[in-house]
Amino acid sequence: MLLPLSLLTATFVGVFAGAAETTAPPLRGVAVEETLDGEAVLADALNEALLRAAGLPVVARIVLARAELEPTPGAFRFERLDERIERYKTKGVPVLLAVRGPLSRPEEAPEWRSFVRALAEHYRGSVRGYELGEIPEGEPPPPVKDFAFLVK
Repeated sequence: MLLPLSLLTATFVGVFAGAAETTAPPLRGVAVEETLDGEAVLADALNEALLRAAGLPVVARIVLARAELEPTPGAFRFERLDERIERYKTKGVPVLLAVRGPLSRPEEAPEWRSFVRALAEHYRGSVRGYELGEIPEGEPPPPVKDFAFLVK
């Protein structure tokens, strides 16, 4: 079982939120987790109830693997995620992307940087936060300097 990397998540959310033209309110409420390969659980529930998310404290947390968006290095495939995010955008639901899998090693930094940059640029204004990477359960986290290098 892999654990989410909260420290890096908070750092990336802060970095991307700080780069926004206007400061968005913090994400609060219940996050409904779904995978890109699965159903749009929250969107379907809101449709059935004939509701928009206005006033409802909900967040869509979409969990996916890097390979789902970048099947080969430098070849980005955002179409399926675009459709999912658009469904939430029309419902007024904030989206949090959680990219699971191990963190990139420092020697893989150029590929990692390219992936994160493409993700952030493509979803600028559409995604409220990012969780990037996981630490395998029972393993110590990598050195803080490696986190800082990846965020930088």
